[in-house]
Amino acid sequence: EVKQEYEQITETLDKAKKREEEAQEIVDRIQEERAGVGPETEKVISRVKRDFSEEIDDLSDKIEGAQDDARRTVSRTKSELSALRGEVHEREEQLYSEISDLESRLAAVRKDAENAAKERDAVKNGLRKDERAIEAETRKEIEKARREASAEKKRLTQESWTLENRIESAKMDM
Repeated sequence: EVKQEYEQITETLDKAKKREEEAQEIVDRIQEERAGVGPETEKVISRVKRDFSEEIDDLSDKIEGAQDDARRTVSRTKSELSALRGEVHEREEQLYSEISDLESRLAAVRKDAENAAKERDAVKNGLRKDERAIEAETRKEIEKARREASAEKKRLTQESWTLENRIESAKMDM
């Protein structure tokens, strides 16, 4: 009967050791997954940053082009004004009207440029916020996995000690 109990204890110990090995494999797999999450997150963040950077560059180019166009238009209009000073009053009024229109367009372009800059800043802030949220979530998941693996390892260690004590006790009873 003691021999039978000894065999059962030995079998239980073998099972506990096997579960401990499985738990260690899980811990190792989680650590490998954790190592893969960082670069994957970085790739996503880099891609999003690159996309927004390209979009910001495109908007900046458009803004610069519009500003250059507006500056050229204003410059051309002013030179035309100086050449036409001697013309009749009616022609002068037409030119002043054109200048007013161009200045309105320039103000609209500047307003658009200001709005685009605000949108760019909002996008950057949103990206930073998203990046922080992703990093925080990743840290939480890793910590949870660590806690679970640690608890399982502790439980298996305690079972192993209990079984070893029973084996020792059974050996002494023999």
